[in-house]
Amino acid sequence: MAEEDQARNDVYLVLERLTSEEKRLEKELERVRKDLGHVERLANHFENGKFIDPERTRAKMKAMLARYPTRPKEKSLSGAGMAMVPLAFRQSVCATLGTSSRNMLQHIEDGTPMGKFDGPWSKVAYDTKVRYFNRRVFFEGKDEVSYSEEDIPCNHWDNPEEIKKSKYSTCYKLDLITDNRGGAMGKKGDLPKLLRRTQIECLKMSYANYLESYVPYISPWYLTSVEISDCKFKSASPLSCWLKKVVGNKCLSKFMVSNNSVEEPVQMKYNLEDAVYNLLAKRDEFELIVHSQEESIFSMIRNNFIADLDVSILKRLLEYWTTSKEGSFRKRIRVIGSCDNEEVEEIKRHYKFGPDVLQHVSGQAEARISNHERNAFMLLLERTYREGSY
Repeated sequence: MAEEDQARNDVYLVLERLTSEEKRLEKELERVRKDLGHVERLANHFENGKFIDPERTRAKMKAMLARYPTRPKEKSLSGAGMAMVPLAFRQSVCATLGTSSRNMLQHIEDGTPMGKFDGPWSKVAYDTKVRYFNRRVFFEGKDEVSYSEEDIPCNHWDNPEEIKKSKYSTCYKLDLITDNRGGAMGKKGDLPKLLRRTQIECLKMSYANYLESYVPYISPWYLTSVEISDCKFKSASPLSCWLKKVVGNKCLSKFMVSNNSVEEPVQMKYNLEDAVYNLLAKRDEFELIVHSQEESIFSMIRNNFIADLDVSILKRLLEYWTTSKEGSFRKRIRVIGSCDNEEVEEIKRHYKFGPDVLQHVSGQAEARISNHERNAFMLLLERTYREGSY
């Protein structure tokens, strides 16, 4: 009897939803018919040579196009509308997502009447297995390189052998080196192919030289961390253009570029201040959806081809922070740049810092400025109160 009652409830639930959908579509169809009749009359006026105000007509047509976009935006978090998307495509999309994003997709409501998460997207997200690994690459000035890989266990319940055979893989950390002191590397490969065909999340280059023509092979859109320090390059242009793309990635949480130099004369240093500011100050809405790292750190200092972050971004970030609601930024942010002590003290006086700390007017965040190194500052913006969930 209980099963019969449940079946009856399911039927009435679906009936209610379909009735509601029918009413919604009827209203929408009525509006479409009304607009269609209006546009047909305008078309007849053109055919019959009747007078029409061109400016007013164009404005109306522009409004019509906005009302009926070629790809209507879905209002609900439902994967039902893409049920006919090929399986291979859905698998590849799920494989490119980070762990937290894939977990969200596993619980997407796929439009099933009973609300079960077994539709075209949630099930693929659950079934997709991704191999994660760290890779060290020894570069000796040519395309052929030696490298080593170390698998990273993700879930203790996953079979390691099955994960190794997985169709999809992600390089969690790529370490590019030109001085191999870390032991033998048992694999050989073509560096452009290794960089181009792999999804890379973290890049580290330290004391690695003349790699500027290879780094652009790395897709900037998957990177969450970039560390480049004490490296030499021949030319600034390809690396600078690539770095600008990296800073345009909203998932980036660590960007440290310091003590690097190029051999070719530099007429004017590449300036990434606007890109860094826009990334930090304009991604709050994005952070509500995507869970990123707990701390962001951005440092650009002592490079002879890229302008240092300086007192300008310090002022811009503090101005944005002090005038924002609740201290704005949703996680801890560190910014390191060049600035002499007098400039730092002047900023502290202007914003009425305490010894080192400025409390936000909301009482929910604080800012700190300290001397990082000689002629360098570190700005820390941190929430002192956090919501239970974002």
